[in-house]
Parts: sequence; C-alpha cells; structure tokens
Amino acid sequence: MAPPPPATGRGRGRRRPDEDFASD
Repeated sequence: MAPPPPATGRGRGRRRPDEDFASD
C-alpha cells in the first residue's frame, strides 16, 4: 500500500479528488 497523500493535496490530479482520500 502506498503512503497517504498530503492532506493539502486533495484531488490534485493523482486519481480522483475523492478516490485519493477514500482510504483515509
């Protein structure tokens, strides 16, 4: 599992704005 992205990078263009934090 990859490390969680920064809390400030919500939907920065990784996958989806919500998908990025769906694991949180």
